[in-house]
Amino acid sequence: MTPLPQDSLARHARSSATRGSTRGSEGFSLVEMVLAGSLMAVVIGSTATALLVANNSSSSQGGLSRVDSLIDQDLAAIQALDRQFTCCTGDPCTANATTISASDSCRDALGVAQGPGNENYYSPRQSDTEGRNPADTPDMQDFRAACGNGDIASTFQSMLPTLPTAEAPAALSRSVSRTSPNPNLLQITYIGTISGSRVITRVINVIPTAANWCP
Repeated sequence: MTPLPQDSLARHARSSATRGSTRGSEGFSLVEMVLAGSLMAVVIGSTATALLVANNSSSSQGGLSRVDSLIDQDLAAIQALDRQFTCCTGDPCTANATTISASDSCRDALGVAQGPGNENYYSPRQSDTEGRNPADTPDMQDFRAACGNGDIASTFQSMLPTLPTAEAPAALSRSVSRTSPNPNLLQITYIGTISGSRVITRVINVIPTAANWCP
């Protein structure tokens, strides 16, 4: 075999090196594309997760707001009941308009019937038609007993409005207890949850307006 001239060997070496460099460059570009695709997939996945978390957070916040609104709605109904609730008939107390209007005890000293918001509406104030002090009337005696044994609060509790229902996944519960030395104080506890997790607790102390006229 005839040996190649030195300049031919040099050209052959440069050509081989160039071809090798081209293949290496092409191979690196392919790997780079694969890595870029993988990174993009990771970024897209992370973005989707972030959006999901944001949506869940927004949903929970909306549920919390609705639960809070339902509590306010229930308290407004309780306040409306308290305005109508009276012990002017003695014991038991009532919010029945027919019973109240028919009772002589639901009038002031002049025999005039009074409505919600007037102090004479909430406790016995009948006129002294029998020559007795109003404090000695049977209705006033019954009212005094109701003040002492907590019948005012227990009757008021039995008349509480139905608690509004929250939409799933939210839920709302209400409990009523009496733990105070005051027999006519009601402690109302609201617990709101979202998907089973407690998110809000509100405790309200309520004394029926009628009890403010207890001796």
